[in-house]
Amino acid sequence: MTEANRILWRTVKEKGTLDNPIKVLIADDDPIFREILSNVISSSGDFKIVGKAADGRQALEMTLQLKPEIILLDLVMPKMDGNAVIREIMEIYPIPIVVLTAYDNTALAFHALSAGAVEIIAKKRLREADSSWLFKTLKLMSQVKVFKRMPAKEKVVEPAGEVMYPVVVIGSSAGGPKALWSLLVSLPASFPATVMIAQHIDPFFIPEIVRWLGDTSGIPVVVAKDGEKLEKGFAYFAPADCHLTASAGYRVSLVPKTAKDIYIPSVDMLLSTAAAYGNMAVGVILSGMGRDGSAGIREIKMNGGVNVAQDESTSIIFGMPAAAIESGCVDYVLPIEKIGPFLDKLVRGLVPAPEAGRKGPG
Repeated sequence: MTEANRILWRTVKEKGTLDNPIKVLIADDDPIFREILSNVISSSGDFKIVGKAADGRQALEMTLQLKPEIILLDLVMPKMDGNAVIREIMEIYPIPIVVLTAYDNTALAFHALSAGAVEIIAKKRLREADSSWLFKTLKLMSQVKVFKRMPAKEKVVEPAGEVMYPVVVIGSSAGGPKALWSLLVSLPASFPATVMIAQHIDPFFIPEIVRWLGDTSGIPVVVAKDGEKLEKGFAYFAPADCHLTASAGYRVSLVPKTAKDIYIPSVDMLLSTAAAYGNMAVGVILSGMGRDGSAGIREIKMNGGVNVAQDESTSIIFGMPAAAIESGCVDYVLPIEKIGPFLDKLVRGLVPAPEAGRKGPG
């Protein structure tokens, strides 16, 4: 465990205690599910259920009255849908919101991330998973710093330069979908490099997250297919149950998962294969727990490439970026809203060569 992860988990444990329970608001129009979830969460002395809302309007009113520290929110509710609730809360009382979704509502769930939610949990997983997993997730998400929603800035398309880095490989985990959206939405349609993405995620969500990213991003996003040629201006997302890697001739190579694999897809595996492109590759590590990616970042650096990590202030979980930074192989540490525009300049050769341990572009 990295020092950043140790500090984070110590803070989390101190926050949710019997003397200082985390205040939770549950909003779901199903009274049975609402009561079951309330009983499960209340079984831990680390949490206090301060309210249970049966519709969207009530959820908004209870948020302002009860001042919870985290909200568990269903998206399909009467009187006011979940996404509208999220937008309102992010404007007037920004706090972490975890979306609860049925598998047939995943499209709405991913749009909730762009509205301001910090995480998505499938209701089916709540029924199947051990309650300790839920408790740990709620503790971590309650620590996320959220901010008032700001109007989106107009994209600035830089003049064309020589393409210095034609391959950008990105790794992310917890908090990654929202970070990926923030990064990809800021890329111009003229982005001249190939993007490859390894995101730790429930395989069921993959078609919908790819559709959501593709619909909202500056460049097309597709599920990678084995053997296909990597095209500039496209983002290739790792498919279910496979590791995404880059092979000779700028082609996709999918490696089947094995029983011993810890992470699927493996960020280290993607970055390590991209390192073979030498000084033409850029590695990017976004929000996530653990160390996946830190070894791949090192290989990219050793082969002459450039590495970027999301900063702590904008990472939902700073584990993976922290591990990458601690390796000493990250050239730029940037807030998520600046990574996309910076990558556009970087791949076009419009920024100076990186210096060791640099914290920003200038």
